Amino acid sequence: MNLVKKVSKENPGKPLKEVLKLAKKEYKKSKPSNVTKKVTKKSHKKRKPSKSVKKRKAKKALKRSSKK
Repeated sequence: MNLVKKVSKENPGKPLKEVLKLAKKEYKKSKPSNVTKKVTKKSHKKRKPSKSVKKRKAKKALKRSSKK
């Protein structure tokens, strides 16, 4: 809105439609701070196995060791 006010003061007597067109030409979008940083692909963290998975693995290991 500040830009529109500034442009309308610079161009007295012009209709709002014309002022908006002029303001559009002057407007520059500011980049958000997180866009300027280089984005890197994050690696997925491995989930910790649940207790039931740990128990199954332990049982399999016991069976393997007892067979030998």
